[in-house]
Amino acid sequence: MTDDDANPELRVLLPGGEYLSLNIPVSRLLYQLDRDAYIEALNAARGVPVPAVEPIAEQGESA
Repeated sequence: MTDDDANPELRVLLPGGEYLSLNIPVSRLLYQLDRDAYIEALNAARGVPVPAVEPIAEQGESA
């Protein structure tokens, strides 16, 4: 999901259907949560070809 300025927004679903919005780059959050795992995953992903795929429409949007 993105905010009004097209910046990525992470939403954490809370009990009762409410959510908590975090306006932080997801990569930064993952790095802070588990730095070693993040670096290991980043290193493992280097050199892996990225498949060409079409973007997925957000929920509620018609295709």
